[in-house]
Amino acid sequence: QYAGRGVGNASGCVELLTRVLRPSEPQCTEGESEGDRCGFAGAWAGPGWSPPAPGNRTSSSQIVGCSFFFFSLEDAGNITAGSTLARVSPQRYAALAREACGLEQADAVKRYGGVSAERAGWMCHDLTYLFVLLTVGFGFQEDAKRSEE
Repeated sequence: QYAGRGVGNASGCVELLTRVLRPSEPQCTEGESEGDRCGFAGAWAGPGWSPPAPGNRTSSSQIVGCSFFFFSLEDAGNITAGSTLARVSPQRYAALAREACGLEQADAVKRYGGVSAERAGWMCHDLTYLFVLLTVGFGFQEDAKRSEE
């Protein structure tokens, strides 16, 4: 059972999302014949991806994130209008999340004026989720560079 409510608690949001991803789940749920390619929450990560060894996050790998990764940065005002590519690190998502989590709903609506009030209210969660997904789920260090298209 997971519950989260309110604004202004970036570290609480990170803790909740880390628990949701269950990074210490030991077993793959499918694809056993493919070897030990378990991603977060024990889900099979698919061919071609192997998580780093526990406690050994990677800073050298780069991945390309599309769609939600890009649009969240765009909504947060981190991507110049008309741009189609940005290189950022998980650390950037964390910084943007801390900023978003520190805003009350009315201030978030003003800060993220290009998005709906409902979307503005989700910025704290969404940016925190992407940070946790990259660092806890995929094992990237906070300063690892990545491309968003």
